[in-house]
This record gives sequence, C-alpha cells and structure tokens, in this order.
Amino acid sequence: MLCVDRRCLVFQIRRCDTIPSALSDFLSDTRFTFTGIDVREKVQRLILDYEVSVGNVRELKTWLEEVERERGRLRRERLQLAKDILMLWSHHHTGDPPPPLMETWHCDPHY
Repeated sequence: MLCVDRRCLVFQIRRCDTIPSALSDFLSDTRFTFTGIDVREKVQRLILDYEVSVGNVRELKTWLEEVERERGRLRRERLQLAKDILMLWSHHHTGDPPPPLMETWHCDPHY
C-alpha cells in the first residue's frame, strides 16, 4: 500500500506475473522516501521475492526516536536560557554582582 496524505494505492504484488516497470521505477527513485513500521523488513522481502529495489527507506520507530532526542535537546537549551535570563534579572534587581559567566552581558538599569 502506498499512501500520500489521505490517498492510497493498494497494489497486490503477489497476484502479478511481473512487476510493472512504472512501479519498479517509482520504488527505486531516490527522490522519494518510503516510511513505515518495520519497513526495512518489507523492503527486504521485495528485494528477495521480487527483485525490486527501493531507493530511500526510513523506519518510523527510528525517526521518532531521533525527533524525541532533538526535542529533548532543544528543551534543555531553552531551559538553560530561561535560567540564565532569570539569574541576570535577579542580579540586576537585587544589586548583587552577576556571576562570572554573565559579566559580559549588558544590563540596562532603566529597563
């Protein structure tokens, strides 16, 4: 089954004597990425059973893990930035000298 948005094409490859060249060309085209769960296993079956190659494959489980790691990294960076800003604001309003990390920051006392 091949889907783009809400449109899907169901092609029962095992009912064919030969794979249409248009389908084979489409699957092997590296401009497209085919995604799914356990998609690599399905691609291996296509290769072994029908000698059809697939240009680009992306496993959804792995992709999700990558996205979650990146989100976690961005979350940590935003949290650190918020802490730095709050520390600067706190030192500005209490009159305490800023920590060494923040000595180069400009602080407008009239803000």
